Amino acid sequence: MEINLKGQVVILDEAHNIEDCARESVSYGVTESQLRAAREELDFMVNNNIRQKDHEALRAVCCSLTK
Repeated sequence: MEINLKGQVVILDEAHNIEDCARESVSYGVTESQLRAAREELDFMVNNNIRQKDHEALRAVCCSLTK
């Protein structure tokens, strides 16, 4: 079967995949060891007054997730 698509618009209906695609695009997994490493880095930043106010809240989140 020959179909000439020159100058045509082809629409592929994949709308049923939008929800899964959106969910996957904003999901991210981390391991406990990655959280602990992040907490150590944030501890260093806060303890050395490196943008302390910016890092304190994130450190608190890491602390709560590793308990």
